Amino acid sequence: SEVRPASAARIFETQSGEHLDWHQVNYLKRVKGKNASLPNETPADKLIRELSSDASKSFILLFADIDVGSSLITIKTKKRKTNNALPIDEIVGDTLGNEIDNPKIFAQTLRGRRDKMRHTTSNQLLLAAAWTSDPARRLLDMFPEFMGGDDTEKTNSEDRPLYTILGQDSNNRSFPHTWCFMPSKAQWAYQWIWGTAVPALHPGSVLSRVMLINCDADPQETRAIESVVGRGKDISAVFPNAWQRWCAWHRIDRNFLRDPAYVSILATTRKSGSTRAAEIDVFTRYLWYRVKCYETQEELDFADKLMNFYLQEEDQSDHVGVLDKACRDALKQYKTKTFEPSAKKLFEANFDCRTFGKCTTGINEAEHRVIKYSDLGPRPCDDIGSTHRKLYDLHKTRTVANSKKAAHLANTQLTNDAEHFFSAEDITPYCNERLRKNLNDSSNYHAYRVDDSTFFVKRDYVKCDTCPQDDLDLPAEICDGVFKELETEVDNMTPRSNQQKESKKVIEKMFGDGKGALPAYKELLSG
Repeated sequence: SEVRPASAARIFETQSGEHLDWHQVNYLKRVKGKNASLPNETPADKLIRELSSDASKSFILLFADIDVGSSLITIKTKKRKTNNALPIDEIVGDTLGNEIDNPKIFAQTLRGRRDKMRHTTSNQLLLAAAWTSDPARRLLDMFPEFMGGDDTEKTNSEDRPLYTILGQDSNNRSFPHTWCFMPSKAQWAYQWIWGTAVPALHPGSVLSRVMLINCDADPQETRAIESVVGRGKDISAVFPNAWQRWCAWHRIDRNFLRDPAYVSILATTRKSGSTRAAEIDVFTRYLWYRVKCYETQEELDFADKLMNFYLQEEDQSDHVGVLDKACRDALKQYKTKTFEPSAKKLFEANFDCRTFGKCTTGINEAEHRVIKYSDLGPRPCDDIGSTHRKLYDLHKTRTVANSKKAAHLANTQLTNDAEHFFSAEDITPYCNERLRKNLNDSSNYHAYRVDDSTFFVKRDYVKCDTCPQDDLDLPAEICDGVFKELETEVDNMTPRSNQQKESKKVIEKMFGDGKGALPAYKELLSG
């Protein structure tokens, strides 16, 4: 499946005499990859084979070793080092989870799905798998300051949540660098990802240079990340200098604007008038300002006092819109019970590190939309092996496209308006002539912009005359009226002595006098 398309097409043409297009060669490669599965290969076997066959990938696997004839379960971690050494086994023991929720209890619940997740060679159950690639590791090593983690559903037929960790480069472009198939959304699964998988996949000093880790307010995920960040004080932590931050979009949009407890009263208030809707928008903007813009505690306290006075003021005559008591009580309830208790995880002033203005997990949400809605992305009916292959192909395609775009931008020189009127030596005279013609013709039209995407264009009949094709496109009633008037004036002409004068009047009436006067039939279109 790794044969180059050019080589495969050349061999096929030599042997059969037929030429293959590039899409036909890629189709044959995909068919070969699908047929390369071994007999009785499980989805777990397929995933491990895909990971092991590519030397540019580093991966770590979590297994449950079930003794035959007994109920004993041993949790093991198998990983391949970044130098492509052979996979090694490490016994995890009871370090993950607690007595109520841990990998052993999860493995015991896989009674009906053990066949799909069983590794045939070792007869072990695959619980979790995380991987990265060499290009992704290089990007993280270049831009390690920010990380965002989030999970998504419906990417494989084994119902394993897909967890992605992304970063951002100096141009604010996101890039994924770590992928993981989670066994569940339990806290021990998040602990294994952040405490075991990420340090194993990204060794060296890269994790010590991470400044901020964003996630949503999931309690299990939050506790797992809190246990590995040092906030610049604990040098023994996995991320000694990193801080954890909650996603402000989840806290404001999901927990306020779309929360069932507030959505009905907010919708009623918005529909009651535009001024009341403006009051809701101002309060929402105040929430975002507290998250993003206020950098000191004094600014937060001052803004809080103003908002409390605003919400408690009985006389609303100075307000843009008047809010009823139920709406104001709802705003107070959200502010005091939901928003304020999250201050340490949300507000910019509470982070003693470089946050780079990152206060949401928007890059993760965008990445998951690309994965789910792309033509090359995985589908819920795909097994974990096929999902991994599609994720890798999608990431590789996007990396190549970004590289081409970056090279184009690096070699492109911007021009100013004055240079548009000069001819370029590298452009053919034909192109220059067409450009000049289009530029000159543009002055013959009036353009009216109705909105951002709609323009009304009308020809300027004062400056220029119409072409024959434009005359042919005139409405039939206008043309019939003009010709009927022409016939009437011709019939009323005097004999030959005054024929030339009368003909001149008719011509001027039809085609204008050449001094700015409009023809009769065009006056109707100039208004």
